[in-house]
Amino acid sequence: MIEFYNVIISSLIIFLLFNGNLIFFKDININVFKKITISIIIILNIFLTFSFFSNGLTILFYFVIFSIFINLFNFVKNIKNFYFLYFLLFNLVIFVQIAVEPILGWDGQAFWYPKAYNYFSGGSFDNLKEFTRADYPHLGSYIWAFFWKYSLLKYEYVGRYIQIFIYLSSLFLIISFNKNNIIRNIIIVYFLFFISFDLNLFRGYQEYLIFSLINIYVVLHYEDKNHFFLFLYTLLIINIIIWVKNEGIIYIIPIIILFIFRQKKIFNKKNFYFLVLCWIILVFRLYMSVQLNGVFSFQDNSFTLSNIIRESFNFSTIRTDLFLIIKHSIITYFKYPIWIFLFIFLIFPDKEIKSKKLYKNTLYIFVFSLLINIFIFHIQDSAILEWQLSTALDRLNFMLSGYFIYFIYRNVDKYFSKITN
Repeated sequence: MIEFYNVIISSLIIFLLFNGNLIFFKDININVFKKITISIIIILNIFLTFSFFSNGLTILFYFVIFSIFINLFNFVKNIKNFYFLYFLLFNLVIFVQIAVEPILGWDGQAFWYPKAYNYFSGGSFDNLKEFTRADYPHLGSYIWAFFWKYSLLKYEYVGRYIQIFIYLSSLFLIISFNKNNIIRNIIIVYFLFFISFDLNLFRGYQEYLIFSLINIYVVLHYEDKNHFFLFLYTLLIINIIIWVKNEGIIYIIPIIILFIFRQKKIFNKKNFYFLVLCWIILVFRLYMSVQLNGVFSFQDNSFTLSNIIRESFNFSTIRTDLFLIIKHSIITYFKYPIWIFLFIFLIFPDKEIKSKKLYKNTLYIFVFSLLINIFIFHIQDSAILEWQLSTALDRLNFMLSGYFIYFIYRNVDKYFSKITN
């Protein structure tokens, strides 16, 4: 029974903290899931800021208590919203599933859990240089540590609930702009969940954070008409993604391009300021990595500058590399159904969607995904390439699939409308 209370109380802390109080918004009619996701973007940036201070978790605790207090009334008000109530129950079902099977995956045990335990036990950012893979960014582990440390029973799996919450928030954000009937929207959100859910990735991995943040950006990119706020959201999302995994530095490229080409005139002051701020964010990220490691590196020696240049022009293994990359790509596409539906709707898109920018943008990002995977794995050591593909490509592709779930949704919704009308 005490574990049941632990799940409920820990869940309430998350629900109340990210409830989306009107303190962040002027428009009181803004939909509840947009409030929640924007609250996530803002608060995760606050978490990131305090992660560099030795007493950051303690300060955050008081910030969270204050936020919960001012969000309480708004939470009670939102309970009357059917979608919000269904969303809460959806979260609780998966929370319980994690509590029943609180196991950690290999990378979770080896790389991310130690960083979380560092913060849980009072360690600082500087301590991370003593851990295996100090070059791995720490934000996911820091958030994990906070919700673990301030849970009722201090069980580590409670710290992983936040990833589930952010993931489901990003899915419900997709349907929140749609005025369809309730049953139709619930069917669609469950479908999106079905094609993108993998319980194993909640066992200490970080992929769902990047997947969800990319998805949130894409939805806001197409649905939010306020250019000024999108400017801010985009920078804040980029800032979070690059501190979750090293791959995030590469996977934010489509976000940057989408934002720049959103403007009618590419060469304008807004894009200039945006690129300058992106550069500052990236430089700070690299600078802090150097403080821990002495040099900046991606994961292993394959990503040193000399090796990248040498292997990029090594055409002796290109045929074998391409064969293996294509082979394992096909395997990952069947592992995650989201890719199967992406192919279906790229080949057979709804006529209305095909004429819009969404279709072209999705096609370009898909090509980018193929090329970036070829590049990343071509510069690896050919002797262990197949092992690297079998252990990493599926998770890399899953993160990239965050760019495509909104496109799939729009097609499903259109076809659903034609069938039911």
